[in-house]
Amino acid sequence: MTFLIAWIPFLEPMHFLQSAWLVLSIPLVIGISMVHKAIQTPEHKPWWPPVGIMSVQVMLGLAALAFVLDLFVLWVIPVL
Repeated sequence: MTFLIAWIPFLEPMHFLQSAWLVLSIPLVIGISMVHKAIQTPEHKPWWPPVGIMSVQVMLGLAALAFVLDLFVLWVIPVL
């Protein structure tokens, strides 16, 4: 019955987007970096270089975390 009312993201996720989570996180990371650096950077300093650096750092951190969690789920948990 819930499918007739509305789509509820946490109860009925879009399964076709699960493989593209890293690509979909790029605009989110850039937006968060832009807002954070707009608040933190003084007005007389350039704004785009720190946004780019922060965006790359966060994306590399997300990819590394995904890799570590994947290794943990595929290799450590089955052994336990």
